[in-house]
Amino acid sequence: LYIIVGLLIIITGILLLIYGNSLVRYFRLRKMRKEYENFSQGLTEYIRSLKSSPESDLAEQALVYWKKYQERLDKFPFTKLTTKEILSQPFTRELKKPLHSIDRLVYGKRETESIFQDFQQIEDFTQYRYNKKVAEIKDGK
Repeated sequence: LYIIVGLLIIITGILLLIYGNSLVRYFRLRKMRKEYENFSQGLTEYIRSLKSSPESDLAEQALVYWKKYQERLDKFPFTKLTTKEILSQPFTRELKKPLHSIDRLVYGKRETESIFQDFQQIEDFTQYRYNKKVAEIKDGK
């Protein structure tokens, strides 16, 4: 019995040495994909709601939802930063128009008809960042 258990431990150790990085990468990608799918589904619901009734409270909830996911994805404190601070980062330049438009609705209470399009641009940005992270993981970075 001790010999069998010992052999199983040795074989498991060898397999982990050979395939360990691949297994870790697989499970990390799987977790990221599930998180992204859940995020995308939730943001799509917010976008549908905003399309039918663009309310500032709903836009604020959607913005916080996006910031929380983006914070987990990029390991960057989006929830603690203002729009100006977020836009000062080099990788967020394309968010200038949508974030300013969302801020006008949330803080200025100025309704815009295209608020759902701004959130769609934010979702496109997040999808790009997600794909970039996936590629980095696949490349072993």
